[in-house]
Amino acid sequence: MAKTRFMVIKFRELIKTAIFAILGTILIIAIIYFLIPHKDSDKATYIPGVYTSKIGINDESLNIELTVDESEIKSVKLVHNDDSIPVFYPIFENTAEHIGGQVVKLQDISKVEIPEDSEITGSLIVSAIEESLAKAKNK
Repeated sequence: MAKTRFMVIKFRELIKTAIFAILGTILIIAIIYFLIPHKDSDKATYIPGVYTSKIGINDESLNIELTVDESEIKSVKLVHNDDSIPVFYPIFENTAEHIGGQVVKLQDISKVEIPEDSEITGSLIVSAIEESLAKAKNK
């Protein structure tokens, strides 16, 4: 018959081994985390700057000015090339402010609600904003 052998392990050595095992596991997980590429969400969405798009009305034109930084839309403004535009087309001012505020707040042009009383004007402004966003997109 074989003799039964008892192994004596000191408690201090057991604690040291457990701590080194935990630290080694954390180190391996950290190395794996930093070496695996992450999603594209870390990349910039836009190229920072100010982008403009024209809206043509008869012989006149308006500009939509879109200001973006790397990750968000900062502002949307309606810029007049002629002082007669606000006089003859006052609905553009209100609609542009309304839609611009929504775009900055929601950060998504597809979620913008166009006012019912200015659907055509709103769709012109939204398409100009989409055109400016296309210019600003980081490819």
